[in-house]
Amino acid sequence: MLQLVDPEQRPVHWYMDVRMPVDELSAIFADYRNVSEWWPDKNTRFDFIGDGIGMIRNIYPPGGLMISQRLDAIDENQRTITATFLNSEEYGMKDFQGTMKATDLGDGWSRLTYMATTKTAPDVPHSMRIAAVEGYLAGFYASLKAQLEGNGIEALSAGRLEMKEDV
Repeated sequence: MLQLVDPEQRPVHWYMDVRMPVDELSAIFADYRNVSEWWPDKNTRFDFIGDGIGMIRNIYPPGGLMISQRLDAIDENQRTITATFLNSEEYGMKDFQGTMKATDLGDGWSRLTYMATTKTAPDVPHSMRIAAVEGYLAGFYASLKAQLEGNGIEALSAGRLEMKEDV
């Protein structure tokens, strides 16, 4: 789990339970170029710069803002992948870094948890930040759920966003 290093950063947690062995779920994301395999909108364009840690993945959804992510770390033992959202300011956030983790829940179920930190953009109201993060994560998890179900894999649409008001 990411630890906050700056008091201005806000934690984000979102999860989805999937009927799939944890190693299979983890493998979907360990291959960073594999995004087109689970992204349901086949009109989305992707490009990649580099390979391995440090590579950049750009996602161009039709009619939407481009998403640019840099792969920061993969830990196969912990079943985690960490990436930085490079153009998060276009979404009302800054310094957005997230870690996806696959956890075994037993009985053939796994949990995919997305844990992230983002700094607040000073000129963006809290409600707009919440909407931006919710939109990004809801879109991501809806995409993943649709793709998994399209392949006959049961996925629950459970999600939770935890972002605290500025104090």
